[in-house]
Amino acid sequence: KAILSKLDHKYLNDLDAFREQSPSSENISRFLFEELTDAFAGKPVTVELVKVWESDNACASYSNG
Repeated sequence: KAILSKLDHKYLNDLDAFREQSPSSENISRFLFEELTDAFAGKPVTVELVKVWESDNACASYSNG
């Protein structure tokens, strides 16, 4: 919830993470991947893939490999 609250009901273009790049689904998935990776650092959890869905049949993914 803490990570998603950074994006929820916000004008994404005003956020530091998207001032230099478009808040596209691809960039949002990368942002969430990096935030989750940082949040779980030092814990027995590995973030491997984040998908951001634009609609019922379109999504963007970001992975560590």
